[in-house]
Amino acid sequence: MDLFEEFAQRLKVHPQKAQILLAMPDRQKAIDRALSVLSTHKISWDEYKILNEINPTIILIYLLSEDLPEAVKGLSEAGFTKLKGLDFQRDIFQESPGG
Repeated sequence: MDLFEEFAQRLKVHPQKAQILLAMPDRQKAIDRALSVLSTHKISWDEYKILNEINPTIILIYLLSEDLPEAVKGLSEAGFTKLKGLDFQRDIFQESPGG
């Protein structure tokens, strides 16, 4: 099990917000790119946390539950290969073979 999978397994449902867990090799590019993708899809996010700074960078983004499916789709289409979306209704785990 890699570090991303460990964080994904420990992720708990937030009572009010959806969460997206992402892994990328470059910290600043990962954050900037993820937030840019969300902005392009007109998805508002509340905050993000950096859970791991060293390769891989793992970030957790909080957003509205109704935006979760579109956010996961947009990030996946933008090339994020390791991501997990979670809210009180859904648990979406996507990992591309190359990720």
